[in-house]
Amino acid sequence: MADYLTQFFINLSIISLPPCMAYVCLSFVFWGHPLPKYRNKILLFSFVYSVYNSLFFLQIPMGLALANSTVSYLLFFSVIFRSLRWGDKGTISAFSYTLFIVSESVCTVVMNRYVPKETLYGDPLLLMLAMWPPAFVAAVVTFMMYRGKVSPGKTIYQYLSNERSKSYVYLFVFLFLQLLFLSLFLALRWESTSGQSNSLHDFIMMICWILSIAVVFFTVDSISRTKDEAV
Repeated sequence: MADYLTQFFINLSIISLPPCMAYVCLSFVFWGHPLPKYRNKILLFSFVYSVYNSLFFLQIPMGLALANSTVSYLLFFSVIFRSLRWGDKGTISAFSYTLFIVSESVCTVVMNRYVPKETLYGDPLLLMLAMWPPAFVAAVVTFMMYRGKVSPGKTIYQYLSNERSKSYVYLFVFLFLQLLFLSLFLALRWESTSGQSNSLHDFIMMICWILSIAVVFFTVDSISRTKDEAV
């Protein structure tokens, strides 16, 4: 029980809470939503999600943990930020979660090449070195955009709202799914002690390839539509 509580507080204070807050704040500023207005809800969401996620981290298989993390993230976000429009909920939550899960997966896999899994999750300092640099960069970018009143997402959202920009919407959706499945693949490969592939790895990789084809298709379609509009 003592080991579980120790791991829980390490997960909460290092892996989940600080990065989650950093990426959610970045997403709000990026998409042009005022931080002061949603500050308390951002703190509440980050805390609730991080506590829930930390309860199961390393206690269930990594693939199931990622699925649980994804569903709970989107669910808690929708409930806590229920005053937001559904379109805003989707863009802010998808963008912040993509940053969160991809940075965590990549940092973990990279660190695991040099540090064994048991050592990494047993040393808070190593975890900070692995998880906090991307979150720190996100916090700095957030501060710079907030001070400069820069919100690139506003321009993107206005463009995507155009009827002729549906291909870009599909493109971003497939990119999100591709990154999600790629993170799942990396997580499963990291969890595997042998490092060998299995049927589940192959299945997820096949989905990534299919999503890649969809991304290429909608990229080409978007470029074609842009050229037609320019003529």
